[in-house]
Amino acid sequence: MRQTTIENYLAKVLSTDKIKEFLQKNDSADMKLPHILVVPTCGPLVAGQTIGDKLIRLSSWLLVDEEETLSVIRHEASHALKVHSKLAGSSHGSGFTQALKLVSPRTWRKDKYWYPNPEIEDARLKIHTRSKNILNRVR
Repeated sequence: MRQTTIENYLAKVLSTDKIKEFLQKNDSADMKLPHILVVPTCGPLVAGQTIGDKLIRLSSWLLVDEEETLSVIRHEASHALKVHSKLAGSSHGSGFTQALKLVSPRTWRKDKYWYPNPEIEDARLKIHTRSKNILNRVR
């Protein structure tokens, strides 16, 4: 996926009426879009990371699969929304789940995790040559 496609999708995800309404109710309507940085890797099993509400890092090996990339963007956008709105709970706790349900009401359960497939696994193992294949461990 291209950087502009990823950025446009993030803007679309965080500008829905539901999220605007939520931000206004929580006196935090001034949320700016986090910057997206594609890095070689965030770690052998880490598809994306959010730093505060300002930066989202995506592992390059994830970008071979558009559907999983969009899911991870929704996941990371939810982290940014949680931090910005000062929602309670741990990084994947109740506040995150609340934000995730706002960001992706129909797919929030799937968006809680990323799922490997053969294309992602090939790309991931090219970077993490000592990592073990994880296709048989999930789903």
